[in-house]
Amino acid sequence: MACRCSEISKCERDMSLLGGDVAQKINTARTKNDSTMSKYPTVSQSLSEAVFAQNFERVDQRFTAVKKQHDSYIDALQIRRGSENQRVRNRLDSYRNEDRRYHEMMAQKVK
Repeated sequence: MACRCSEISKCERDMSLLGGDVAQKINTARTKNDSTMSKYPTVSQSLSEAVFAQNFERVDQRFTAVKKQHDSYIDALQIRRGSENQRVRNRLDSYRNEDRRYHEMMAQKVK
């Protein structure tokens, strides 16, 4: 058993980072991905007007596959962020309990 005040402070900073900057960056990536892929119909139309594609359905399938892949990457990052946030939260609870017991024990010794 030991004083965990510095670890508690580190956990709180980690949770702030995971809940703020990391979450914001993931949401920005999702927005940019959605924005980029929303341009697909225009690109697709331009492609069909510019060249004759033997199998245009393959081009369409590839666009769909790329979008799905990017969405899954972003979803995986979001899940990982949530898991890491929960792990830090659990560690913080443990540190707080240990720290409380330590300080109570030290207060008892002083009496």
